[in-house]
Amino acid sequence: MAEIGSNRPRELHWYHAGPMLFGDLGTSRLYVLGLAFYFSRHASFIHIFCVNIILMLVGACYLIICRKYPDGGGVYSSAKHSSRALAVIGGLMLCADYTVTASMSCLDAFRYIGIGGELWGVRIDLMCTLVAIGLIGGLNWFGPRGMGRIALVIALVTVVLTMIIGIFSLPHLHHMKIDFPVRERYSLAAWGDAWVAFTEVVLALSGIEAIANMTGVMVLTVRQTSRLAILPVLFEVVVLNLVLTAAMNALPDSKLIDVEGHYLGTDDMMNILALNYVGPTFSLIGSFVFGALLLSAVNTAIIDLVAIQY
Repeated sequence: MAEIGSNRPRELHWYHAGPMLFGDLGTSRLYVLGLAFYFSRHASFIHIFCVNIILMLVGACYLIICRKYPDGGGVYSSAKHSSRALAVIGGLMLCADYTVTASMSCLDAFRYIGIGGELWGVRIDLMCTLVAIGLIGGLNWFGPRGMGRIALVIALVTVVLTMIIGIFSLPHLHHMKIDFPVRERYSLAAWGDAWVAFTEVVLALSGIEAIANMTGVMVLTVRQTSRLAILPVLFEVVVLNLVLTAAMNALPDSKLIDVEGHYLGTDDMMNILALNYVGPTFSLIGSFVFGALLLSAVNTAIIDLVAIQY
C-alpha cells in the first residue's frame, strides 16, 4: 500500500513568498496610519519611526529563524527545543494572530472599496467578509504557488501606487507637524499615556512572522529564498511607512478631523492621502488596489494557518 506523504511540496520561490509576506506586512500601513493619528496625533511620526527600528531588528531575527528552521513552524519550531508547552502556547497564539489578521484585513478591504449598508438587518461588509474568506480558503486547495502569482501582481501594483502617493507628497512634507509623544516630560502619567499610544501603533509589526511559516514549502535553499523574500519587502515597508506618515502629518488638521471632532481615515488613511495628494480618480483606483492587497493578507494568513499545522 502506498504511503501518504506528510511533507508538502516545495514550490514557493522568493518571488512568490515575498509578495505573500508583503500581503501581510505591507497591509499594516493601510490601517496603522489612521490608528496612529487617532491615538497619538502628530506624535505618530515618532511612534512609527520607533516601530520601524523594531521592525528591522525583528526582520533580522526572522532571517535567522528561516535559516535555522527550513521546514517551517517559525516561532513554534524554535520554542519547541526549549519547552514543548511553550511551543504549543506560541503555536496557538500564532493561530489566533492569523485568524484576527484574516478577519480584520478582509473586513477592512471592503471598507476601502466602499461597501457598506445592511441587507436583511445584517451588515453587507460582514457578509462579504465571510464569503471572501471562504473563497480564498477554497482557492488554496490548489496550492500556494498559484495564489503567490496573484499576490505578486497585487504587490507590484500596490508598490507603484504607493510610490506615486509618496512622490506627490514630497513637495508638501515641509508642512509636517511633529509633536513629542510625552506632553509633560516630568509626569509619570504622561509617560504611561505615551507608552499606551505606542503599543497601539506597534500593531504595524504584525505580519513579519508570516515568512517563517512558509519555509516548509519554499524551494531550496531556504536560506537564500527567505533572504530574497524578506529584505526587499522590509526595505519597502520601512521607507514608505516613514514617507507616508510624514505625508499624513503634513496634511491640515481639517483634512484629518471633521468639524464635529471625528477622526477621518481611521480605516482608510491611504485613500485620504491619495485623494489629497494625487486626486479623486487616483484615490478611487487606489481604493480597489488597496482592498485587493488586504484580501491578499487574508490569503497569507490562511496559508500560514495551514503551514503551522505541519
